[in-house]
Amino acid sequence: MVSACATDEEPSAGGAVIKVDCGAATPVRTITAPGNRFAPDVATVAPGDVVRFEMPGAHNAVSDDGLFEVDFGATACLRFDQPGTYGFLCEPHRFRGSIVVQ
Repeated sequence: MVSACATDEEPSAGGAVIKVDCGAATPVRTITAPGNRFAPDVATVAPGDVVRFEMPGAHNAVSDDGLFEVDFGATACLRFDQPGTYGFLCEPHRFRGSIVVQ
């Protein structure tokens, strides 16, 4: 699992999702949570692209498969290396989003 509090590159199981330093990475997408939804709720990226998650204090982003978790009020940059669909949700509010890597 990738935690938003980590500072170095940390691969998930199988190396599909890697937490990277937001200062060194160039995100291709930013996921936020205005109100009770993710914006965008679906983001399509290429393998190796970085997605920046900016969660406000009331929301988090937890992947369906346990590969990453972005804490309440945290910002994290994640590199998605393997093709596939990575679903995630805000635990307390149950709204969903996904990253499609193709």
